Amino acid sequence: MGRKIVEEAVTNIVSTLLLLSISVALFVPLYYMTFTVLAPSPQPPSFDAVATISGDDLLILHIGGESIDTDARIMAKGNGFSVEGKIGDYLDSASAENGLWDTGEELKLTIGSSGRVIVTIIDIHSNKVVLRLDVETGISQ
Repeated sequence: MGRKIVEEAVTNIVSTLLLLSISVALFVPLYYMTFTVLAPSPQPPSFDAVATISGDDLLILHIGGESIDTDARIMAKGNGFSVEGKIGDYLDSASAENGLWDTGEELKLTIGSSGRVIVTIIDIHSNKVVLRLDVETGISQ
């Protein structure tokens, strides 16, 4: 008395799983591309600043526009020196207390006796350069 094995159900399950895996493999990349392209990217803050070299210090004054997060990165390079860090590291403690670099507040970087400094500030939320200055002794751009 032999038993008969029914294989029809197995082929239906295999074909369903195959179609499901093909559908997932096709729609996951499409879904990912659609929502990463359509997702709005954060806009960098817009502000104005002036910079001067006074003795051994570079002073950058926020003169208007949006406030900048104190976690934004600042890089300054000149003749024989390089400074890199967070904006909050170069504000006085009272100015950095609220976590923002606001209008009227000043960054102070010690640069030594460098005649020319190139300053770049990068917003960490948008990962974009928000300020680039080329400062020479007595000249601010």
